[in-house]
Amino acid sequence: MSIFDTILLIIMLAFIANGLIKGFIRSIGSVVGVVAGVWAAVYVHSWLFLLLKNLFFGNALLGKAACFLIVYVIVNRLVNFGFNFLDNSFDVISFIPFLRTINRVAGALFGFIEGGLILGLLLKAQSYFPATDALFKTWTNNSEVAPFLITFANIFLPLLPGVIEKIQDFIGKFDMEKVYSGVVEKVKK
Repeated sequence: MSIFDTILLIIMLAFIANGLIKGFIRSIGSVVGVVAGVWAAVYVHSWLFLLLKNLFFGNALLGKAACFLIVYVIVNRLVNFGFNFLDNSFDVISFIPFLRTINRVAGALFGFIEGGLILGLLLKAQSYFPATDALFKTWTNNSEVAPFLITFANIFLPLLPGVIEKIQDFIGKFDMEKVYSGVVEKVKK
């Protein structure tokens, strides 16, 4: 097992432990938040960029990436807020025997789903990124865990119609040398 696989497994264990601590309801909220956040960001980031494009000093790619992240975070946090409210309501009936234990174990399961979905989507997205470092691609290709995570993410892709095509289109527009040189020029000034 490579160091890259070990890192992926540690991240997955962190998601599982987080699900165990948060419980079932909040873990479902996290998964729904990720899916809703990605879906909303894919379809809304361009519109938000049109409203805020003057803030990015003519760097459209950086602006669209920032708007994507902004929309994702806002939607994800709103969904999680709603599920946290629901979880607090659940505490009223938590006196029933084993209900808390069932909530925690089911939360660990959904933590696994959330971690697999996030890592799988990130690994899948990096495979479309033309400027990805050759070393990272080698790590991914030699990994025993990465193919499982990518396959796991592919299971959930039908929930996100058109997302991969939009991400491919978005990433295909990146000219990393231009982005890096633009950043270097601004830093030199």
